[in-house]
Amino acid sequence: MPKRQQRTATWSRFANVDQEAEPAAFVRHMNTLAGLDLVKAYKQETFGLLEAKAGAKLLDVGCGPGTDARELAALVGPDGRVVGVDKSETMIAEARQLIQNQNLPLQYQIGDAYGLEFADNAFDGCRADRVLHHLDRPQTALAEIIRVVRPGGWIVLVDPDFDGFLIDSPDKAATRKVMQKRSDLYPNGRCGRQLFGLLKKAGLTDVTVAPTPIVFEDFDFVDQHVLGLRDAAEALRHSGELSSQQVEDWLGQLAQASREGLFFCMTLLFIARGRKPIKAE
Repeated sequence: MPKRQQRTATWSRFANVDQEAEPAAFVRHMNTLAGLDLVKAYKQETFGLLEAKAGAKLLDVGCGPGTDARELAALVGPDGRVVGVDKSETMIAEARQLIQNQNLPLQYQIGDAYGLEFADNAFDGCRADRVLHHLDRPQTALAEIIRVVRPGGWIVLVDPDFDGFLIDSPDKAATRKVMQKRSDLYPNGRCGRQLFGLLKKAGLTDVTVAPTPIVFEDFDFVDQHVLGLRDAAEALRHSGELSSQQVEDWLGQLAQASREGLFFCMTLLFIARGRKPIKAE
């Protein structure tokens, strides 16, 4: 198995990337996921839901290294505008470097989802892709997003629900414990199921939520780039909730299944959309 470049449990700590021992590992992690065909497909769906078209002014909150914002800039064209915001200086530096000498209607800036530095009604729409589950106050971030979107504009959110990950393992009890531990490493690991209620409570109209299944068939990839299974299992061993033998057996069974082409892991990404009311209720 290839050596891991970063302990995978850190993927639950995107809220403070610049304080991590190796911030660049988070950039590599995001670029790896962005290169997957199944990830590209759902992202294209979000662009359509956002109505990213010529002349639109759009905001991408939690833009990371800027992959999605670059695609949005191509869609809005020279008469439009795209702004990518991320809390991490590392992410914004990478994003800016990748658009040097490119004439795109795009800018990146460091910013906090809890306090966006834009005027009210400044954008035609906003998306936040796999962002809110990293926040302990998602409703505050959503309120800011709504504030900066014009009345009638669309808001598109994407988040997984880590309590809803499915892994085919013969050890049901150990699997449940590991997946619960993994979910609890996030500030808001159950965010996916909450999106509908968040949008409705915030007063948005035309709210829809579509579950999108994502299937993985490689144990090492899931461990390194999706869930950090080894780290979660080791945390349970350390706390005494699983014995060393249970951890070794559970991980060994999954690795063996992967070698035999039998490993199966699935999650649902929840893609939610709502419209800012044209008239205040």
